[in-house]
Amino acid sequence: MIRIVTITVDNALKVEELFDLSEKYPFVEWRIPFSVDQEKGAVSYSWIGTFRERFFIHKERVLHIPAINLSPKGRLLKEILHGNKEVIEELFVTFPFFRLQLEDIGSYAPGFARELPAEGTIYVFSGAGAVVLAGDAYHAKLQNGILYQRKSLGDTGPELKPIIRPLGFGYEGYFRLEVLQKQMQDINEVVKNRVVWIDISSATLTTDGKVDMQKIKECLHIAHPLIQ
Repeated sequence: MIRIVTITVDNALKVEELFDLSEKYPFVEWRIPFSVDQEKGAVSYSWIGTFRERFFIHKERVLHIPAINLSPKGRLLKEILHGNKEVIEELFVTFPFFRLQLEDIGSYAPGFARELPAEGTIYVFSGAGAVVLAGDAYHAKLQNGILYQRKSLGDTGPELKPIIRPLGFGYEGYFRLEVLQKQMQDINEVVKNRVVWIDISSATLTTDGKVDMQKIKECLHIAHPLIQ
C-alpha cells in the first residue's frame, strides 16, 4: 500500500504554497535537492533558509519530514561515504528535520553506516549498492529504506523478499500525469499490505524539465484517493 508521495521542489516554487499543499494532502513529502556547490538543479541557500524557517512555524501542519537529496556528484556525499563525521554533524545543524537520500552510490567506505547519527533521520539508498548499504544500515540500527529506479511506465518493481529488510521501499522514475492513477493502482496491487512510497517527481515536470506547480496539484489530487 502506498503511504507517502514524494515530489522534488525547485527555486521557482513558493514555500508557503508547499505548506498549504502539505496541509491539504498530508501524505506528501517534499524532496529538496541540495548541493554546497550550488550545482544545477539544487535549490538556493536563501530558498532553503525560507523553507527551514516556515517548517518550524508550521511543523504541526506537516505530517512527513522533508527529504534532503544530495547530489551524487557533490563533495558532501563523497565525504559522508568516506566517514567524515564533521560533514554529517554540519548537515544536522543545517537540517535538523530531514530524511537524507543518498543516490547513485558506486562505492563507499566499508562500515560507514556505523558512523552515521542514528537519531532523527531516515537514510534512503538508491542506485548501485543500495541493497548492501541498506543491509549495513540495518545492522547499524539506522532507520533506512531503498528507492527502486523504475525502468518503464508499467514497472512495478522486484519481488519484495524478506531478505531485503529496510524500513521502507520506494519507487522512482517513469511516472506520468496522464497514467498516474493506473500506475499507483498497479503498485498497490503488487505490494498489497507492504507499506511503500513513490517519488512522482517525473510526473510534475514540463517538457523542458521544469517543476510545474499546476502539475503538482493535479498529481496530488489524483493520488489522494489511492493513498491507504
